[in-house]
Amino acid sequence: MSEFEKLYDRFQITAENCDNLRHLVEPALHLRRPAKRVVVETVVVENGERRIVKKEEQDAKLV
Repeated sequence: MSEFEKLYDRFQITAENCDNLRHLVEPALHLRRPAKRVVVETVVVENGERRIVKKEEQDAKLV
C-alpha cells in the first residue's frame, strides 16, 4: 500500500472522492471572471439640489 493510499484510508477518502478532489484542481475551474465595477459617489444635497463632490470607481476585488 502506497503512502497516499494509507492517507486516503486514514481520512476515509474513497476512489470517487479522490476523483472529485482531483477535478477541483483543474485549471478550467479557476478561470478569471471579469471584475464588476464599483462606483462610490460623495453627494451633497442643499436646497433640493444634488451636487457630486467626489466620485471614485474601482474594480470589485476581494482582498
